[in-house]
Formats: sequence, C-alpha cells, structure tokens
Amino acid sequence: MDMHDFLMTRVGFTDLPLEEIRIADNKIRNDVPWSEVFLQTASQLKAMANSIEEDELQQERYGYMWKWVSCAYHIASFDIHLNTTTQSLRKIEKLRKLATVAYQNYIRFDEKITSVTLQVRGRTIDGYFRIPDEEYKSVVVLVNGLDSICEVEMHAFGAKFLERGIAVLSLDIPAANATSPRKPHIDVQAYAVDIAEWIINDLVGHDVKLGVFGVSFGGLLVAQLLSASPAFQAGVAVSPPAWITHKELSQERIRRMFMWTFNIPEEKDIDRFVEPLDIHKLPVMSGKLKIIGMTEDTLFNRSHIDAYINWGGDRVETQWYAAEHVGTSIIKNWLPQVCDWMKNELSR
Repeated sequence: MDMHDFLMTRVGFTDLPLEEIRIADNKIRNDVPWSEVFLQTASQLKAMANSIEEDELQQERYGYMWKWVSCAYHIASFDIHLNTTTQSLRKIEKLRKLATVAYQNYIRFDEKITSVTLQVRGRTIDGYFRIPDEEYKSVVVLVNGLDSICEVEMHAFGAKFLERGIAVLSLDIPAANATSPRKPHIDVQAYAVDIAEWIINDLVGHDVKLGVFGVSFGGLLVAQLLSASPAFQAGVAVSPPAWITHKELSQERIRRMFMWTFNIPEEKDIDRFVEPLDIHKLPVMSGKLKIIGMTEDTLFNRSHIDAYINWGGDRVETQWYAAEHVGTSIIKNWLPQVCDWMKNELSR
C-alpha cells in the first residue's frame, strides 16, 4: 500500500462526508498538494456552516459541519508524511489547533460531550468526556499516538465503545495539542494513579470499571497506565511499539512525528526522550492487555508484539490481522471485536 492509499484509509475513518473525501481524492490524484486540498475543504465547509448559523431549524446540521471542519483541518496535517521540510512541523501545530477550535464549536451542540481539564502533578491535561444513552458502569480512557488527536480519531474510536454502553474519556496525551504553549506528556506512567482517582472521585463521582485504549505509539501509553495503576483493569493496544530506538527513528516520517509530538527542537536531542520508552522497564501489570498485531506492519514488527508477550505473560492476549500498521484498511473487522472484548473484561 503506497502512502497516498494509506493516508486515504485514515481519512475514510474520520467523520468527513464521503462525497468530500471523493472530491479531495480526485484533486490529489490530479497533483493538487495534499494540505492545499483539505484546507480548501475546511474553508468550504466553514463557509457552509456560517451560511446556516442563524437558521434555528438547522442548528444540529450547523454543529455537525463544525465537526467536519475539524476533520478537514486535521487531515490537512497529514502532510507531515509527505513534506520533509521543517516548515511542515510548524504547520502541523497550526492545523491541529484549528481542528481543536472547530471541534469545540461542534460540542456546543452535543450535550453528551463535555470538555474537561484535570491537574496532575502540576501539569494540565485536557480532554473530552462522552457518555452513552444508557446508564454506564465503566469508562475507557482513549490515548493518542504520535499522529492522532482527541477531536478526530479518538472521537471515531469512542463511538464504538459508546454503542456498547461504555463511557469514554479522550485525553490529550501525549502531544498536549490543545494547550498553548504545548507541554507534551511523555511519562504517562507517573500520572496513572492520579488519572484513575480523578475519574472515579471527580468526573464520575462513584466507582466504575476502568479500561484504556490506544493505537500505534498510544499502545505503549496503554501499557504504561496498566502497569502503574491496578485501577485500570483492561487495555487494548493496536500495533504498539515495545520500544523506540534508532531503528524505528530511521524512518523519516516517524522521526518527524516524534519531534513534533514532544517539541524536540534538534534531532540530536531525541535520544534522551526515547531512552525510557521500553516495555521491559515497566512493572508487570495486574490487569489484562489485548494486543492487535498486523502482519504487514513495517513500522513496529512482530518483535515488538513478542516483547509484550514476554513482559506480560498470561496477562497478554494477542490477535493478528493481515493488514498494514494499525490496520486502517480493515478497522471495521478489528474494532468491533476489541470493543466487545473490552466490554466483557470490564463486566467481570
């Protein structure tokens, strides 16, 4: 799968309307630059939203259009995979902040989404709390990877947990995209106990079962949270790295994403950030972890999954699919299954 097709499978998982995706794909195949295409999409959708702002009969549609604007801005930031200049790293920050602002316009029209902020060890973590239609007894924390945001990918993932009666809390970690200036979170393990206590005591106000979900780099954060607090009973990690070394960072787009996520100004400074990122340095968890591996993953290969098995022993369950990194082309196959697994584990 070439980079264009890989990115378009990611676009297809967002809530951007299919017709907008089709139009954008056609433009890109006719050599219009990626970011230019989706900036045009965002601009057009914003204009359409503004045109119906005062129409009381179209307020629900008005809100949804801001969610689509958020998707378009974030998708435009995928240019980081195609553009190797330093300027692309500065652009990604601007685009993702625009995506955040647009999403916050959207949630004003959705009473089941609440913007939240928690203070943990002198640090601020922003996020969004969403509740299902029925009474819930469990909350799944959604954490980002290097290239996803709460407002787009985590919103889409969260919808499937909500369908199963599970509340979801999307946390703006590790990149801290919504804060200004950004202060990324790399040692998520240190926050685990505080996050769990805040959810139970302050956010929900009563005991609930806690799970955690993440894809790609977010999968390593899942392991950090599980290993640091027994309050997290179950986790799902999709295509997770067990470590980040020079081998992984030799892939230029991974290196650029890592530098952006953690505000690393110079490549020579990367080593001090990646050194603690190793599954073998974590305490063994008390909860259960389901690992979804992809046989065609060229970013984090089978050796990473084997390391999780060696680390967690019989606490780790694995499942394999014949697909690319994170299996974006077959999300409809693996996502319902992991949501069902999570529901079952949190029902024990």
